Amino acid sequence: MRQEAKETEDDGAVPVQLDQVEGCISADLTVGTDVAGAPILKANHGILSTGMKLHGSGFLITPAEARSLGLGTISESLFDYLASVSI
Repeated sequence: MRQEAKETEDDGAVPVQLDQVEGCISADLTVGTDVAGAPILKANHGILSTGMKLHGSGFLITPAEARSLGLGTISESLFDYLASVSI
């Protein structure tokens, strides 16, 4: 559908103008390039990451627990957890 009138006719019908389009129909019923089905770009392989994702509070420990695990002494794997609102 190209255009739909804002006002209805006396009989309640809504005038519309239709276009004919040829091509593949995507899952969202649009015709043309299936953007959602596009493959991953090979050019980006190995150069980007989604970063660290924490799911739930299972990876969060108290400062005392962190010290008992070596924070500040031998551990290079413990870091402060900062959310975007903490910065």
